[in-house]
Amino acid sequence: MKTALEIVEGMIELFDNPEKWVRDDFAYNAKGYTVTPTSPTAICWCLQGAADRIAGEPIFSDDDFATERWDLRQEIKDAFEAELKPQGYVGMVHFNDDENVRFEDIVRLCEAERLREKAA
Repeated sequence: MKTALEIVEGMIELFDNPEKWVRDDFAYNAKGYTVTPTSPTAICWCLQGAADRIAGEPIFSDDDFATERWDLRQEIKDAFEAELKPQGYVGMVHFNDDENVRFEDIVRLCEAERLREKAA
């Protein structure tokens, strides 16, 4: 299983251009249909979908509370939310789906989290 730092670094690599980021769903394929973030046909992701994609498993889209995935999910969620709550956002989804948030804001958030993870 990947670490939180590896996942955040992978998210930064995944979001190498604005066309790979979406709002209002975990992931889309080339035809614009909703797919699971780990689907081989997925071409764009939201923040949580990108974390699932990089983890290689659904850390954000399942209900399994008693596993390492749940701990990893909470670690990532808590870290991003520590950055977002002072800005008035409830969490990753609220930030990702805000119509005023730009692609650059998504990348900046991931980069800030990477720095925080490296410092820990």
